[in-house]
Amino acid sequence: MPEPKTKDAPALEKDDSKSVSLQSKGEINTRLVRSLIFQQGPISRVEISNITQMSLATLTAICAELLESGVVLETDALHPSDNNRGRRRRPLRINSENLGCISMVCEPGCIDVAVVDLNGDIRWHQTFEVEFEVEPYQICLRSALAAALAASPIETSKLLEIGVAVPDITKLPDRPAKVDSHAGIWAEIEPGETVKGVAPLPVFVDKIESLMAIGEMTSGAGQDSQTMLLLSWDNELNGALVDHGRLIRGADSDAAKIGHAWVSDTDTYCSCGLKGCLNIHLASEKIIAQWQAARLAMGDNSERIIEDHRKIIELASEGDGIAAGILAESAELLAQVVGPLANILRIDRIILSADFGAENGPMVHPFYAALRKYVSHSFYRDLEVRSTALGLAGAHKGVVAQTAKWHFAMPNSTA
Repeated sequence: MPEPKTKDAPALEKDDSKSVSLQSKGEINTRLVRSLIFQQGPISRVEISNITQMSLATLTAICAELLESGVVLETDALHPSDNNRGRRRRPLRINSENLGCISMVCEPGCIDVAVVDLNGDIRWHQTFEVEFEVEPYQICLRSALAAALAASPIETSKLLEIGVAVPDITKLPDRPAKVDSHAGIWAEIEPGETVKGVAPLPVFVDKIESLMAIGEMTSGAGQDSQTMLLLSWDNELNGALVDHGRLIRGADSDAAKIGHAWVSDTDTYCSCGLKGCLNIHLASEKIIAQWQAARLAMGDNSERIIEDHRKIIELASEGDGIAAGILAESAELLAQVVGPLANILRIDRIILSADFGAENGPMVHPFYAALRKYVSHSFYRDLEVRSTALGLAGAHKGVVAQTAKWHFAMPNSTA
């Protein structure tokens, strides 16, 4: 099985937009047969011959090679031959349970690692807690990969890729790089390059949100949707857009950054260098400040330490009216940005990460209600807003979905 070239973020758009080019006719035929078995299997040799117009002699040799490599298996089921004459057909399928990849999701403070087979089943999983400093993080990346390779229930020779999921890294203009967790430390850690330096397999790097979106579309809350938008709300608002199973990346592989949509003027700059972005209005610091100010105005001087907006969501869920009111205003601003986008792109499902709270909670429910003002009435009836079904596991499933897409893509007959 020929190995694809090592990929990094700039190469992803190329891989998504064109089929694989191979050098020899033999490689093309092998790739074609393997892709057909992946996409249409279980499928018999005779059925493959009818589709490809290859001779059975050529096809038998290719299938024997694929069977010997362990990439393909014969199923136990027997299909009747044409007119019920001759030997009964034994269909072929991809050995999905014994092929897979390693997925590494990098976040400040931890690295979540999984071995995932081509069926999307997580066969091994471990979270490694680590200090968010350059050297300890790099050491942990290497040791986490070594642990995954050692513990993997799938043979190393049958692991196809290592996918490294990283946060959307943006330099905040008003913070020095040395204390900026969005740029300074991540830029020095270089998770993808650190893993590539010790990896025995091809490595690709992508955004966490992008891989989560693919995972939700294939295995989670995005199933059966046509055009799906996934939103996350951490230090900034980020997203990923999937249209008919294809991730929409944009010119720089960084589409769906809805946090940079302009809402109204502010005194504070956004990380993109502009004022008035949704990121500023929905920043944890601003939401917490609004909550504290409202409490003081009502005569509540008790000291409360609130770390981020998630605590405000929790308070609102527990009946805090001030928190609920602030979140309703935030939901209105979010709908003001997302609604027109849903109209233009005909988005039929919006998936919200766990950062937004429960599906019927004080942020999600007001957001869906507010969308009615900004989405055409006929389309609003079909628009669904759901919470993520997979969480971080969605990124792991997204890694294997991307891996399968690359390795079993139909070949391009022109070199």
